[in-house]
Amino acid sequence: MNRKECTTLAPVAEGDWIADAPGMICPDIAKVRAVYWDDIAGEWVADLQMYSHTGGRRRFEPAVPMESWQRIEKPDFPVSTDMSGFRDWGPYLNYLPAMQATSAEVGA
Repeated sequence: MNRKECTTLAPVAEGDWIADAPGMICPDIAKVRAVYWDDIAGEWVADLQMYSHTGGRRRFEPAVPMESWQRIEKPDFPVSTDMSGFRDWGPYLNYLPAMQATSAEVGA
């Protein structure tokens, strides 16, 4: 079995609010419960508590790859939706810049 060493800092930290990358219609919204390096897949993954755009808890998702997620400010639930009928709340999320450091240990 090939194991891949961690050479980067975690992109998120426990307690961060995150969403699918900007530009997504109806992006998923989640809060990070734990973040850790998957040395078999060679990537950062996180355990996520998923939320609806209204603020209701949905499901728990373990070991989600962090590649396509980005940090956001805590949403002011319920998140507004557009008037197009597609209920696109993505433009109403405040995306944050990528983390420069994290409390998670490299290679943890």
